[in-house]
Amino acid sequence: MHFEKDKTYHIYNRSNNTVFFNERNYLFFLSKVKKQIAPIADILAWCLMPNHFHFLLIATDKSCQPVNESHRPNVQLLSKNIGAVLSSYTKAINKEKGQKGKLFSHNTKAKCLINLSSI
Repeated sequence: MHFEKDKTYHIYNRSNNTVFFNERNYLFFLSKVKKQIAPIADILAWCLMPNHFHFLLIATDKSCQPVNESHRPNVQLLSKNIGAVLSSYTKAINKEKGQKGKLFSHNTKAKCLINLSSI
């Protein structure tokens, strides 16, 4: 995912199965978003459903900063942090459910929308 400063993005991912099993799961996921994404992007809206999520956000200077990762060149901080949220959430759910493998069955998408910050 590549982000540009001051652009608005619809970020989403889904699974063929349930990813949020109870209220604790929703709150745990949102706590991760609050720590990893809220400090570096302006979150306009979010929606968590049992098998998928949506975020509407505006990328900031901080969102777009490159992160030096040898195994993934040219990665931006927002992309890295979205991955960290999903990875750590998946690990927690797998541990809770006694399972292994992917929780989200698709790649996370980020669609650039009209620039809502200039309206």
